[in-house]
Amino acid sequence: MKRLLFLIGFLIALVACKKDYYGDPPDDFGPPIIKLSGSAMRVDSTVWYTFSGVGSHDSDGHWGIIKFRWDINGDGVWETPFTGKTDYVHVYRETGFHTVILEIADRFDQRNKDSLVFETYGPNSDTSHFTDPRDGQVYRTVMISGLEWMAENLNYGSFIPVTDTSRDNSLVEKYSFNDNPDLQGEFGGYYTYYDWMEMMNHDTTSIQGICPPGWELPTRKDWEDIVNHRRGLDYFAQGGLSNLHLSRMLLQPKLQEWYWYDISKGIVDWTYFTREFYTGYLNGPDKIIPYIVSSLKSSHYLADRGNIYAMPYFNDTIKKHFAIAPVRCIKRD
Repeated sequence: MKRLLFLIGFLIALVACKKDYYGDPPDDFGPPIIKLSGSAMRVDSTVWYTFSGVGSHDSDGHWGIIKFRWDINGDGVWETPFTGKTDYVHVYRETGFHTVILEIADRFDQRNKDSLVFETYGPNSDTSHFTDPRDGQVYRTVMISGLEWMAENLNYGSFIPVTDTSRDNSLVEKYSFNDNPDLQGEFGGYYTYYDWMEMMNHDTTSIQGICPPGWELPTRKDWEDIVNHRRGLDYFAQGGLSNLHLSRMLLQPKLQEWYWYDISKGIVDWTYFTREFYTGYLNGPDKIIPYIVSSLKSSHYLADRGNIYAMPYFNDTIKKHFAIAPVRCIKRD
């Protein structure tokens, strides 16, 4: 009998505690604290976007008892009921700006709400073609940030072996991956490389360099302006929605063995020369040190997946006349 009375008393106390735990909140118990984040603020319309409420909690700092519900179109229609799932994944096929709303509730059904706005973008359709009058080769072009860019690597000149050094003569000389001119790929000179001085037509003050008449070599700022147009390496790389089709390859040390990884379609990283340089110490004083632009943060390939970096051409193993890179040309209005 005593055991039965003890059990009944225990159950009554448990129900009372539960009622107090989920009943009316204490006077000093505020609404839950919400934290809403997204995987990026700008994505293309093929990317699965992840929203997260991780970090949300009640006034006591407890997070495990918070419930979440999502309105992924900002239209007041909740795509989910309240659940314990902190994340929501969705792909927006339509381009433009979108609003997502997260509402959370604590154990007392006190609520808090937050929203974020982000952009999705589709293919860049402002494309055209251009014929190089010097050899009749046709290049795809694309307008980005007010400039007309070649959407293919320059493929002008005569091939020379990678063991040779390009010379200051009347010929434009270029290199090919593995010394194989047949590996051109779909996008013009996809596997075509030039030495920096050859790209400049052996004139460090040149603007046109070896580009076709009316075209010029881009500066660091020209490349950086692309970032302000759209971010993301896949967007710019071959097959990306920008239609710029930057080669998925790295700066190639000329005397280093070629590797399949240098042209792997799994790479989104790319590296190009600019026409700019500075003078500094490189195996001697007052040497010309060109700048390159790269999706990589440094010459040690520390990737930053949202920016283009201008960096000195300073690595002792990747120095003037010992590294080659693809070339793009631009045309200003």
